Amino acid sequence: MRLPRAIFWIAAVLAPAFLTAQSRDERIAVLERQLQEARTGIAALQKKIETLGTELEALREPAPASAILPSSESRGKTEAPQDAAQGYRNQLIRPDLGEDERKNKLSGRPELFIQSRFQDLPISGATQEIAPSNFNLTRMESQWSGRLSDRIGMAFEIQYHRAPAGAAVELVNDAFVEYYVNDFITIRGGQSVKPFGFDVQQSSSARESPERGMVAGYFFPGQRDRGVMVMAKLDGLGDLWHGTQLFAAALNGNRFFVDNNRQLNYKIRLRKVFDSVPLAIGISAQFGHQLLSDGVSGNNHENLF
Repeated sequence: MRLPRAIFWIAAVLAPAFLTAQSRDERIAVLERQLQEARTGIAALQKKIETLGTELEALREPAPASAILPSSESRGKTEAPQDAAQGYRNQLIRPDLGEDERKNKLSGRPELFIQSRFQDLPISGATQEIAPSNFNLTRMESQWSGRLSDRIGMAFEIQYHRAPAGAAVELVNDAFVEYYVNDFITIRGGQSVKPFGFDVQQSSSARESPERGMVAGYFFPGQRDRGVMVMAKLDGLGDLWHGTQLFAAALNGNRFFVDNNRQLNYKIRLRKVFDSVPLAIGISAQFGHQLLSDGVSGNNHENLF
């Protein structure tokens, strides 16, 4: 009976040492694995640092002309699909329609617009005096516009294409001054585009159709008028009014500066742009007297809405 008891005591003495040696080996293996993972992570981080540093230095250096101008193979592919979609969306709904000049800084150099054409093959029966075959300067405009200070803006535009017709009163397109009450409200006085509808305010260079509608040509010849106008962005009234603009104006008339009935016309326009759809909706109204155009008979003193 003494031998088994001796074996028991020997095992009791050696067991802790065996367990300690086994746990030490496992701990060493774990530490070696963690050390290897840390070294791998440091190497990857170092490579990332070098890559970022190279890109940063490349951006700080001025790009050569060859990098600024895309090659013939890549031209037309640099625009991201989202940018193209955004540009097409803006072209259709025109979120900047009727904006003031506060975003543009006035420059000493004017903006120039020249439109020319070559015409040939006149209508059958027409003479060279009526429809000559040559180059024509159909339209030319020069404009200064922008912000003079934090509170004041202006615009002045003269045009050529009415001069040959002898319409001296229409040589000036825009001539107005703006006062910026705050970030949302602008007061404009002078001669500018009428705040009515989409066709009237839309530039010929951006419209989908080559000409304005007949209603715009009859009721708003020249698209411009003289008077006082208030433009307000209603975004500050809450989420429901985000993208909404209000225009209210008291103007001279509607026969492009030959309104002689000594009464003002009043216009109001409300427009909202929905960014998520995208969609733009608006309503415009005019109160006043409609002078009849040349060659039309009727009453010039009726109140119209």
